[in-house]
Amino acid sequence: MPEDLVNLSLSKRASLVADQLFSSGYFSDKISIVKFGLAYAIGHYYGKFDPSTIEQASDNDGLNYNVGSLDGDKSIFELVKCLYPNCVQPYRYARGMICFGLDKLGELFDRSELFPIYELL
Repeated sequence: MPEDLVNLSLSKRASLVADQLFSSGYFSDKISIVKFGLAYAIGHYYGKFDPSTIEQASDNDGLNYNVGSLDGDKSIFELVKCLYPNCVQPYRYARGMICFGLDKLGELFDRSELFPIYELL
């Protein structure tokens, strides 16, 4: 079985978006923003992109989180395994979904369509 991630590094773009969202004052920490990016990708784009392709194409030049800090209760791991039953590297898939979701949120931000955030839920 191939090794999964122990540290999840976001892309430079995803990190920029996380910084922009954090500056908005709507989030108390960046881990919440990372999880929001994951939820947004799942809620709006599940089945419309391949997380492993996004993960492989994304740079590692952004924020870095230990998976224990990001997913201490293993809920992200279990969610990814439920969504993609054949996945053998759930944190790589999660990284792809997070980068994709934050990138899409960044596109909304760039078009001034991100706020109010509650409309995205």
